[in-house]
Amino acid sequence: MAERVRCLVIGGGVAGLSAALAVADAIPEGQRVLVASKSPETNTSKAQGGIAAVVGRDDTFESHVHDTLEAGRALCDRLAVDNLVRQGPEAIRELLARGVRFEASLGREGGHAQRRISHVADKTGAAIQEALSHAVRAHPRIEVLEQHLATQLTVEGRCTGATLLDMRKKRETKMHADAVVLATGGAGRLWQRTSNPESATGEGLWLAYQAGAELADLEFMQFHPTTLALPQARNELLTEALRGEGGHLIDADGARILADHPLRELAPRDVVSQRIWRSVQLGVDVFLDVRHLSRELLVTRFPTLMETCAAYGLDPAEQPIPVIPAAHFLCGGIRTDLSGTSSVPGLYAVGECACTGVHGANRLASNSLLEGAVFGRTAALRILTEKPRGTQAPPQDVGRSAHHATPSDSLASLMWRLVGMQRDEQGLLEAIAGLASLQPTVEQGMLGVAMLITTSALLRQESRGCHQRSDFPATREEWQRRIVLSKNAPPRMEPVAEEKQESAAVLRIPGIPAGRRVTRTAMRPGF
Repeated sequence: MAERVRCLVIGGGVAGLSAALAVADAIPEGQRVLVASKSPETNTSKAQGGIAAVVGRDDTFESHVHDTLEAGRALCDRLAVDNLVRQGPEAIRELLARGVRFEASLGREGGHAQRRISHVADKTGAAIQEALSHAVRAHPRIEVLEQHLATQLTVEGRCTGATLLDMRKKRETKMHADAVVLATGGAGRLWQRTSNPESATGEGLWLAYQAGAELADLEFMQFHPTTLALPQARNELLTEALRGEGGHLIDADGARILADHPLRELAPRDVVSQRIWRSVQLGVDVFLDVRHLSRELLVTRFPTLMETCAAYGLDPAEQPIPVIPAAHFLCGGIRTDLSGTSSVPGLYAVGECACTGVHGANRLASNSLLEGAVFGRTAALRILTEKPRGTQAPPQDVGRSAHHATPSDSLASLMWRLVGMQRDEQGLLEAIAGLASLQPTVEQGMLGVAMLITTSALLRQESRGCHQRSDFPATREEWQRRIVLSKNAPPRMEPVAEEKQESAAVLRIPGIPAGRRVTRTAMRPGF
């Protein structure tokens, strides 16, 4: 294994693999890209619905931009959204060239005014993962390390590498790189109910935070409206495309719970999730009803649904399926510009672990795979503009993140109960105290990420998109701002991109003395 590479990519989903391929395609013989991944199961591989892009005859960029901004609840970076949408068709062409066999028909999902979802039945993510993984393994200038976890970044003025832990041999290797790309996915596994794989514990966020990078919008964890509501089913997603094809959300009496909404079941996810959650809290169970769709359609278009339900003794063609929201996608993350560059030179972030501002307060359905494909390639193009740096003086290692464990039941239960669908100051302060009490028993990186998310949720004193506060139920114009956290500065609130001329404001954490850093207030010493 080479000890110095042109680019080190940490993560193996659509964003990381897209970045690796784009760099490797352009560098000369003798240079290498290294992809390190701790698990073969990624959020990409679990994505069912598809990838949104303007490829339909009657669709327009303006429509896709509008739908994305509308879903983001006035917190999107408009330039990031334009960039994402306009590169969508090229992303589809590249995936087709890599061997992804999209179906001819386009799907529709919540928040979209048009049918614009390219898909492979309801296994789109798995198809993309397979195609990109094959291309990466066949590439002569890419090396792949499976079951390797990045435990710390190497930084001295800029990021120049990482320490990788071989999870099988329990052996660490220091890798030097001209550029490091974090593509580690989200943090849904910090919640008790989630659609995410076990690998989604937020280690990339903690690595970046410990390295001094800025993080933003962490309070916006999106809860997918429809996961299977059975005690033994903890992370079984029922794709939004089911509602795009005409599925209904009903109560036990058969009444549609979104009948009064103009978009009904195709409202954005934050609306649908909150409606289901409120019903469940009132003791009214909610079901996904697709009995009026043909069995042939269900079997051919939604084989994953049929297989999943059959495993639990359910038949969607014959009976409504009980559903409940679950933690699904982190709209915030490591703050980057449109090239994926973080606030630490040499460190890039792409995909779900990044925050370009493209999702705002609530992600539009099927924009996540698009984000990974587009910004993975964009980051690669930026990396390629930098000259290889060669051998330098040894920099220092910063922080550690040993996310090879899974969150404890106590941590996940606390996050679900107090930092979940409905939040308030009392519960969030209780969560901070509870997380601090878990410090001796829970892996530090997971605990740190949970604390950062909870701190952001406490700071935002309004309800917007995925973040709902029962003590601040209204959306407030003065909070049309982005909360930014950093290890090296107090929390601050910044205007969204269209208003960058305004100055940032330092935020005070409720219940905590002003003027102290989040690492000294929300966290015990040692984090």
